[in-house]
Amino acid sequence: MVAKFLPIVAGLVANGLPTNSGASNRMRFPATQKLRLQADFVRVRQEGSRLECGPFVLNALKVPGATTPARIGVVTGKKMLGDAVYRNRMRRVFREIFRLNPQVWPAGWDVVIVPRRSSLEKDYASLERRYLESCARLLRNAGTEKTS
Repeated sequence: MVAKFLPIVAGLVANGLPTNSGASNRMRFPATQKLRLQADFVRVRQEGSRLECGPFVLNALKVPGATTPARIGVVTGKKMLGDAVYRNRMRRVFREIFRLNPQVWPAGWDVVIVPRRSSLEKDYASLERRYLESCARLLRNAGTEKTS
């Protein structure tokens, strides 16, 4: 049985083992697009626009002078969502929605999402649809506030 796989292993060693570069890196969520500092979360939630979206709350703030890609932070509290399994799932879902829709937020925006318990009952497609609608509405409102 082992002899059957030896030519395969020998070929891999001779040609070089496959690496984790290429396609898998494109699938990763870049660290430059994550909000990490508590001060950033607090600033977005205090100074930014807030939109109640049913299964989640969307907070966003245009950072003056910033040209970096939009950044996201997901706040998942134990009291709101329960066990770590559910909290981590909501973080993954909203980061993935953000990653797959980069065109939604222009450069220089910081976004904080606070999922509610009802988001656990929603499927990915409905959360994504609600997210896209909410982002468009928030950006439209932010644009009208600046010109008024």
